Amino acid sequence: MPRPPAGLVPVAAELVPIRATGRPMMTDKTPSSRSPRQRRMAREPQAQAAAPDRGASGRTRAQSKLDMVEVLLRAPQGATIAELMAATGWQQHTVRGALAGALKKRGLTITSDKPDGVRHYRAESR
Repeated sequence: MPRPPAGLVPVAAELVPIRATGRPMMTDKTPSSRSPRQRRMAREPQAQAAAPDRGASGRTRAQSKLDMVEVLLRAPQGATIAELMAATGWQQHTVRGALAGALKKRGLTITSDKPDGVRHYRAESR
């Protein structure tokens, strides 16, 4: 095999110029040894499954803890922090955070009063 001219290197049966680093320069003309990969979607579309039977309530999942808190707060007497902690298993700071954050985002107005020395919280729709 004859020696290639200076500054050129044989790559895939073709002469390619060498970079200053000593590595061959890749050009669009150079055929790739790998076949081009087919692009595909991250997730293949699937046929729509039959909708689950929702029953009379229209809901498919169980009542969440936040839903339980809302039900307790909508009661006429409201609920104390201790009652909410017992119903959900949450700590006191988590119950207060739910009152101040998540329930307000649901559009509820939280009011509180202390008629018998214990603070009761109530929820009203805006």
